[in-house]
Amino acid sequence: MKYLIANRVIYDSESGELVVNEPGSEQSKRLTNTANRILSLLIASPGRVLKRDYLLDKVWEEAGHPGSSSSLSQYISILRKTLTSLIFIEEIIIAVPKVGFYFSRDIGVESLNTDDERITLAPVPVAIPTPRLKDKKPLWLEAIIVLLLLGNLWIGSLPKASLRFASSYSIGDIGNCTFMTFDGLLDEVDPQVLNILRHLQPDLEQKCSEQPAEIMVYFQPSVLYGSYGRFFYAYCPTDKATLEIVYCENHYSFQWELK
Repeated sequence: MKYLIANRVIYDSESGELVVNEPGSEQSKRLTNTANRILSLLIASPGRVLKRDYLLDKVWEEAGHPGSSSSLSQYISILRKTLTSLIFIEEIIIAVPKVGFYFSRDIGVESLNTDDERITLAPVPVAIPTPRLKDKKPLWLEAIIVLLLLGNLWIGSLPKASLRFASSYSIGDIGNCTFMTFDGLLDEVDPQVLNILRHLQPDLEQKCSEQPAEIMVYFQPSVLYGSYGRFFYAYCPTDKATLEIVYCENHYSFQWELK
């Protein structure tokens, strides 16, 4: 089976070869048999978490070799470095601590049939909020700027409080502050997000006791599992009399990790 990854690299799961699919480029790499078996399992189901025991069984035990968790982690590290060197995206294989790994559903994966026609693989639904697409770092920065500008324009263009967060979801309150997200989260995730906000802004509870505010939150799911990720929130104080937003402070952490 051949796959086109991020519209740049063709991966042959039979030979383990990765070839850059760009005119004039001769860059290619070949994976070891073990690394290839791991990648072929992960890429076949983007977004699905494959447990460590499952990978150890499929990659090592079925081949008649003893496997270990440390060996699996080493091969995952090798795969990440290899893919990043070709695709220039860091978060390709995501770790779920003490559970397993999954191939990021943010990265485009297309199956190539014998006629080289592209068939996009649908990501497997995962019970975590949907993150944004990731690309090279310069494009991330451009996307962040656009997101901040659009967020401020959107908030300022909707005059009524009842319409301002019509497509948003409440995740709870701290003092006089109401916290919202663009995505519906699981109930057990809401307290985690509020705790992260307390770490990011230690004086948040004091500010929320003194001034009412509406706070919009956006983040990558990886931060909930102890991994690095992007975390953004807009702190928007409101007038106590009219409840209208006075201004917004945008806060952004590029590689944040819950300690």
